[in-house]
Amino acid sequence: MPKWKLQHQQFQAALAAIRQTSQPGGLTGPPVAMPESLDDRVPCPHCSRKFAPETATRHIPHCAKTINKPKPVVRPGGNDDMMEYG
Repeated sequence: MPKWKLQHQQFQAALAAIRQTSQPGGLTGPPVAMPESLDDRVPCPHCSRKFAPETATRHIPHCAKTINKPKPVVRPGGNDDMMEYG
């Protein structure tokens, strides 16, 4: 199955999950992540964010030089996979 079709199905499943959680009595929980085998993004060793390969080649040298890096904000609830930078 082509990668775009898998991404489309994951997107549709995410929308369906959002619709269920927005209704009273709906299911709650973290969103389903893309399987690592299909994720072709490159993680930055400095900030742990993921980028497309071409973007990563520009970002990583710049991020290595950044002195005041924002620290990851962990939301209450303990879901370490969902981080925000602020």
